[in-house]
Amino acid sequence: MPSLTSLLQEPGPTLIASLPRNDADLAQAAAAGGAHALKVHIHAHHQASGTGFGDLATERAALEAIRSSTDGPIGVVVGDGSAVATPQEVQELADMGMDFIDAYTRHMPAWMLRDPEMEIMGALAPEDSPEEWAVLAGLFDCMEAAVLPHERYGTALTAHDLSLYSRIRASVDRPLVVPTQLALTSQDVPLLAAMGMEAIMIGAIVTGKDTAGMESACRDFRAACDQIPRQ
Repeated sequence: MPSLTSLLQEPGPTLIASLPRNDADLAQAAAAGGAHALKVHIHAHHQASGTGFGDLATERAALEAIRSSTDGPIGVVVGDGSAVATPQEVQELADMGMDFIDAYTRHMPAWMLRDPEMEIMGALAPEDSPEEWAVLAGLFDCMEAAVLPHERYGTALTAHDLSLYSRIRASVDRPLVVPTQLALTSQDVPLLAAMGMEAIMIGAIVTGKDTAGMESACRDFRAACDQIPRQ
């Protein structure tokens, strides 16, 4: 099984599907649609989907079913600031076969950076300054540009947004993932690829919350990704 960072180094943008709930049927739909990797959650309230996720004990059965249902890399959001995974939970995620962990850099305890068993994605927040981007990136294997404020969720991509992503790309020397905080379409993929983004991570805003929407969106975005060889 390839790691996330190995996928991010391959030609063409990588497609990651962020599941709106921890559900094996959704995972299978994303894989059927062509998602290269998946992202699931614990200890979080997901703003875009409105879903609340419990601790690992609560989510374990669903996560094990997801892990057994797909061969691609799976990452886990490990907290949202109000709660965060414990060292024991992180070890159990690794033992379960999860491939990477993800959280906003301001929510991730420093001890998680010592974990050698899973890759680590750090999410930049709207509050992070340009002066912080490069320094933060040096701590992680890859970065998520989750830099749009909540009031922009579900709105269209603008030229200003592209400029923001481009400035982050120029500052960060790690693979960069753009999540669909905005109502991105597959037609936006060439614009993001031109900015040098290694991955698009689609979630509830563009996939919806059911299996049909998930598979359809993944298929659409995967086709767009496959048309763009990355230099």
